[in-house]
Amino acid sequence: MRVDRSATRRGVVLCSVGVVVAALLAPLLAAVAQGPARLDGGGALEVGGEAERYLRALELAGRAPRMGWTVRPQLPANGRRFVTDSAHPWMTRWGSDDSAMMRGKLRVRWMRPGGKLTWNSSYPSTDGRGPAWMGRGPTAELRGGAVAWLGPLRVQLAPVAFWSHNTAFAAIIGARQGGAQYRDPRFPGNIDVPQRFGSGSYARVDPGNSTLALELPGTEVGVSSAAQVWGPGREYPLMLSGNAGGIPHAFAGTRRPLPVGFGTVQGRVIAGRPAQTAWSPLAGDSRTRWAMAVVGSFSPRGVPGLEVGGTRFIHALYQGAFSPGEIRRLISGGTYQGSGFENLATENQMASLFVRWAFPRAGLEVYGEYLRDDYSSEMRRALQYPDDLRAFMVGAQRVLTSTPTRLRVWRLELVNGELPMSNRAERSGNFTGTGFPLPVYLHSGVNQGHTHHGQLLGSPEAYGGAAWRTGVDQFTAAGRVSVTVERALRMDWLPDVTLRRNEVPRDVVYAVGAEVVRFVGAMEVGGALTAMVELNRNLERGNDVPNLRLGAWFRGFR
Repeated sequence: MRVDRSATRRGVVLCSVGVVVAALLAPLLAAVAQGPARLDGGGALEVGGEAERYLRALELAGRAPRMGWTVRPQLPANGRRFVTDSAHPWMTRWGSDDSAMMRGKLRVRWMRPGGKLTWNSSYPSTDGRGPAWMGRGPTAELRGGAVAWLGPLRVQLAPVAFWSHNTAFAAIIGARQGGAQYRDPRFPGNIDVPQRFGSGSYARVDPGNSTLALELPGTEVGVSSAAQVWGPGREYPLMLSGNAGGIPHAFAGTRRPLPVGFGTVQGRVIAGRPAQTAWSPLAGDSRTRWAMAVVGSFSPRGVPGLEVGGTRFIHALYQGAFSPGEIRRLISGGTYQGSGFENLATENQMASLFVRWAFPRAGLEVYGEYLRDDYSSEMRRALQYPDDLRAFMVGAQRVLTSTPTRLRVWRLELVNGELPMSNRAERSGNFTGTGFPLPVYLHSGVNQGHTHHGQLLGSPEAYGGAAWRTGVDQFTAAGRVSVTVERALRMDWLPDVTLRRNEVPRDVVYAVGAEVVRFVGAMEVGGALTAMVELNRNLERGNDVPNLRLGAWFRGFR
């Protein structure tokens, strides 16, 4: 594929104009801002947001209390009483929200308004911060809203609207016709992950980070559409990430770690309705599905910084009614044979185990997660093939510098969702009817897969691929600067050429990126540039395609 140099220049100019406009608007908006400048104050920490990223680094440096990072989003947000150090780089952006929590009095506060413009030069590429899908060409986002408290009741409305130009690019189509040509190239009938969202522009309004919650002592219940991140992963969470945004769901869970005598626990259970796209392989009544999931973690007394836990997620077709009693199956057995109601052949079950251990005195954390997609037919099979339909993730984060004016952190994370070579030839003996590798997130019976609105709920890199990402984040009073290097294996096989695997080249992406965030008055202005090259794109040997992903955004402070 030839790169359209004029389109590249237009994209650079467009994103540059976005940054300039944001910078010009900053003083005007700062003048009308009310109260002190705050990051994510009042509601839950927005997953993937600046406040969450900073607070995790600050905790690792021993300058904030331990909050637990395996069940997100979490409360409370960021009042000064949740930072133990009296001097840190973002102390002027870390306001106190105590006045908004006054019981029995109505308080209303605007959410952080903002806009974002992203541009891809050659093919779709996302930064993992849903719900927007970033196609080739420009993608624009707008967000805003308000949050109100009345006693223990919290109402937060924070929708997101986005539009993608969705410029044409070379895709793997094969013999598919009509809308089917946009489906996943490997399993077009078993997962709703379009390569491209139709032939024209694509737009949607998403409820975003909206929540109605009743806050009880240490716990809360309610309904929400906020993105969830479960497990310790920052770059590649396996079960739930922020990649697709959030599923509309009802929930019950802890607001922060709860003491239980021999340690602390966190947990959340949800039941919701994932959506699908117009290019889904399912139609009619089979389109509707429901999902229920649970996550829990435990930190034992006497072992500071240690979190261990697990998740479980069930996708099933909606049969016209949902009984809350079915939630008990989230803690049922993990095999199909002889389990009766606990596991159904027409649904899909997933589970993971994770661990995180932080050492604030050393400024270090290490963590990992192991996920199994679907269940084995019997215990013997589970013992024989513990790595079938699995993905794993390991990571570490280390504080390099921690002073009142500067906080610098190095991070590294690796994920692998490939089927082990030792198991590939025996795949049809474990799950009948297939003689080729199957990746995680792919479902039968519930053929939308582990997706919401056409995007993976977990990490895209774990869908039959592998990746690593390393980088450095530096926080100062002026903002943040980040530099990242990564490699991602997208594909190395298609079902019709699996037996000739040695003849198929690997489709691999290498990327180098930088992000700059600056505080301007009561505004946050940011820009990002990621340069990448995809080797053997679409599994075509020698088809090496470069891509530039440019981004510019601004967010207000409450």
